[in-house]
Amino acid sequence: MGGVLVSAKRAASTITITIVSDEDGRYSFPRSRLEPGAYSLRMRAIGYELEGTGTVDVTSHKTAQLDLRLRKSQDLARNVP
Repeated sequence: MGGVLVSAKRAASTITITIVSDEDGRYSFPRSRLEPGAYSLRMRAIGYELEGTGTVDVTSHKTAQLDLRLRKSQDLARNVP
């Protein structure tokens, strides 16, 4: 699904980096924006919620990859920020 907000927040940090998925639902954070470390990932799309949790370890030597899945929300009130 395209146009989904994908956010990465490094453990013990107050800074969140957010990007938008492309028309095929793929996303990629600029290498210069994520320092090595453990990150939690979130996705936001109206009417959908993230299945499970998304965590990934970013290193400087290897591309990190995590497939995230959305499901239709059972409680639309939870989608209101």
